Amino acid sequence: MATPDHTAPVRLSDPPDEKSTAPRDRSRPSTGATRGARKRRSIKLTGIAIAVDAVTCVLARNEKLRGVQDHSNPAEATYDPLTLECSGGLLVAVHFLKQYARKVKQGKVTDD
Repeated sequence: MATPDHTAPVRLSDPPDEKSTAPRDRSRPSTGATRGARKRRSIKLTGIAIAVDAVTCVLARNEKLRGVQDHSNPAEATYDPLTLECSGGLLVAVHFLKQYARKVKQGKVTDD
């Protein structure tokens, strides 16, 4: 039966007359700063997603109200649907929120 040989060096050493090919002074970003930037980016993306969801819900409810209004007596409608200008503005807001989210994901947005 073979016995293990534990006399091998822990790490390979460089030959004495040659320079190491591995850089000794690697510039690594601070892990705390990197984690902080990722956390801020994640918070921004979460906020944008919440805003997009909220506006999308308002627009969906608006379409439902518009359908109810078209098929019922106007006196029975509890709420009036949004104006076309308002719903159009909300669609534009969703578009720009999604565009902003893409820039945040790409790291093109600095901290506010």
